[in-house]
Amino acid sequence: MSFLQTIESMKTVRDFRDDPVPSTILKRLIRKTQSEKGLLPDTTFSVRLIEDGPGFFQLLNGKAGYFGKMIAAPHYIVLFDEPKTGVYENSGYVMEKLRLSAWEEELGTCWISLDERVDAAPWVVDPVEAPPMALVAIGYPEHGIFRQDVLKKSARLPLTDLVYLEKWGQKCPVEELEVRGMSEIFYYGKLAPSWGNRQPWRFILHQEKIYLALLVDDQENRALTDAGIVMLYIQQAAHDKGFSMKWQLLEREPALASEMGLPETYRLIGLFSFN
Repeated sequence: MSFLQTIESMKTVRDFRDDPVPSTILKRLIRKTQSEKGLLPDTTFSVRLIEDGPGFFQLLNGKAGYFGKMIAAPHYIVLFDEPKTGVYENSGYVMEKLRLSAWEEELGTCWISLDERVDAAPWVVDPVEAPPMALVAIGYPEHGIFRQDVLKKSARLPLTDLVYLEKWGQKCPVEELEVRGMSEIFYYGKLAPSWGNRQPWRFILHQEKIYLALLVDDQENRALTDAGIVMLYIQQAAHDKGFSMKWQLLEREPALASEMGLPETYRLIGLFSFN
């Protein structure tokens, strides 16, 4: 299965079977993820396995989860990293790669939001001093007839609501994207998951470059993690279509944001340049 086929087929799983996943499979996934490059050139992330899923579930119950509900799983995988600029985007980018690889192994995964600071280091075999930046539940999907059907794709906004041409609010016609050879790239970007399916990002095609604008509110760290995920989807789709590109993380671009007419609740956080 190609990377883009995996993106299209993958679904979030919130009901897992109790039986554990063989450690050889999980360790292979972690080794592969640890060897991958992230968004940051000086990335120092560490990916670790938590084998005792039920015990960790008890620790996190009420402190993490999805809309306040902790997801029970036979295992969890944690990404540790030092707080720094771009760390949340990088964590989303790296851990989504792991989720896609897990899906190819017929494993289900679910993003877990850390609502409170949690000391996860004692639960891993090779602990690190850095704090946890990203967490996913992992295991075999439960397909029992009495389980809620969670293997469904969430609805997504149409491309015309996600991509602007030159300025904020100026919708980019799909025909324009097709002429530029970008319609499929943004189609796969649209499939990127986000917390609460908020899709907190918007794209602006400005002077032959793609800018990523992100909603900045009280869920900023979650939104930054989501941004890393959509960066991965856009990048993989672009590579598949023959474009050579690289994401550049932006810090503060008030002049450019003003030129594009961004509302105060959004800021530019990424630049994608075609070479």
